[in-house]
Amino acid sequence: MKNKSFKFQDKFNNIFNKGYFVLGILAIALIALFRGLNAFGFSPDDMCYVDVARTILNEGKIATHAIGYNMRFFPVDSPIPMPFTVQPPVYPITLSLFGFFGVPIVFAARFVPFLSMLGIVILMYYLIHLLYDEMAAILFLYLSLLFDPFYKLGINAWSEGLSLFLMILSFFLIVKFVRKQNGKLSLLLLAGIFSGLSFGTRYILGLWFIIALVMLIS
Repeated sequence: MKNKSFKFQDKFNNIFNKGYFVLGILAIALIALFRGLNAFGFSPDDMCYVDVARTILNEGKIATHAIGYNMRFFPVDSPIPMPFTVQPPVYPITLSLFGFFGVPIVFAARFVPFLSMLGIVILMYYLIHLLYDEMAAILFLYLSLLFDPFYKLGINAWSEGLSLFLMILSFFLIVKFVRKQNGKLSLLLLAGIFSGLSFGTRYILGLWFIIALVMLIS
């Protein structure tokens, strides 16, 4: 009888915790949607990304019509569009993939950061659950409701959200590999791919390669 009651209690606790998880994610998504409808932002960088995505889709080139934007020096006789090298290409390529399937690029520029924000929260939840316990993960989730930078990642057409999602996904896979005694090398391979994609979204995350190597060596 005791074993049955313990099993029932464990199942009840799992359902209860999953309910907390789903409610937390829904709350964050709804708050982000509400804020996005009222205060969605498009910066000059974002418009440049949209332009590059459209050029990829229409002309098959990673190039921009915004000659000299974010460039201290540039040739005045540069062809239009000129190769886009000032910022990494993964984010505009992602937007162009949405465009390839008929999704308007401007809508994709709003949708990708929103999905990335939710992905970051979900990954962090499972990462904290893996490193600590479920209560700590639920605590993180509900504290995230009060954390304004999460919403800024989700309601602005920035590349930071996608780059951080890819970096955290890489970190999650490394932690899973390290914590398993016979961790599959495929986890490391995937971690390396996502790490490279994070660098291809924001150059600054090239530092993540060094941090990841230190984690694996130590």
